[in-house]
Amino acid sequence: MSTVSATSTAAAPAAPPPASELCQNCGAALSGEYCAQCGQRHHAGTPTLRHVLAEFADDYLHLDSKLPQTLWALLAKPGLLTVEFLAGRRARFVGPFKLYVLCSLLFFGVQALRSNWGPEPVPGATQEKPIDFEAHAKDPDRSAFGRFIEHAVKAKLDHKRPSEIQKIAARAFSRFVPDGMLVLLPLVALLFKLLNRRRYYAEHFVFALHLHSVGYLAFTLMELAQGGLFALAVLAALGVSVVIAFRRTYAQSWPRTLLKLAVVAGAYPLMLSCMIGAVMVGGLWIGS
Repeated sequence: MSTVSATSTAAAPAAPPPASELCQNCGAALSGEYCAQCGQRHHAGTPTLRHVLAEFADDYLHLDSKLPQTLWALLAKPGLLTVEFLAGRRARFVGPFKLYVLCSLLFFGVQALRSNWGPEPVPGATQEKPIDFEAHAKDPDRSAFGRFIEHAVKAKLDHKRPSEIQKIAARAFSRFVPDGMLVLLPLVALLFKLLNRRRYYAEHFVFALHLHSVGYLAFTLMELAQGGLFALAVLAALGVSVVIAFRRTYAQSWPRTLLKLAVVAGAYPLMLSCMIGAVMVGGLWIGS
């Protein structure tokens, strides 16, 4: 009799956990702040404004302990983020694509603000003369490509003042070049792949994301400085950072590293110029 009673007691199902200990998204039992099944962060009760802002920061910007660590590694230890990511040690840092998006938003945001808040012409000051693109197009010193570009945008920019053209170009840059950079990134990774064929393409793509992220930060500082010794110092530091990042990521000898960097230094500006030229012409035509 007692054996039957003990058996029935042991077979009785355990009481379900209270609703406050269940994931609000999938209903799984919680064992911590995050659900082990779907990964959603648990907030008991009605979400407050603080919770909403925390969700935004956590999901989109990672404005927690990861961001300072990531920026420190990106700036102070070039190449470390790529090495750590490829080694599988990723929990401490913001992901490469999210970092790229954040840095590019910062750079192009500063560009957009500068183009919109530029100085307005002062009444009574010397007026700028409008640019006559037709006269420039007849200049025999102009290259065929230069004449083609001028004719392509003539209908949009002819007889506009230089300051007006500068603002139009800045707006087109901020609006269309980010998309162009997303097209350029895979090509840069392909260039790295051609120089280091033993690595997988995805590894080069991660490295390209990290290099462009630090580049965006450097050019943001240079944009804010608007020239001068500080901007030159930032540019020099960026060059040193790229060299160290290549050396740390690909773990090759200094001669091989410098030789491959020389190839990149020759090819990348050409690739970047072609992309910006094509995007700007299209952007000026569409957006001016």
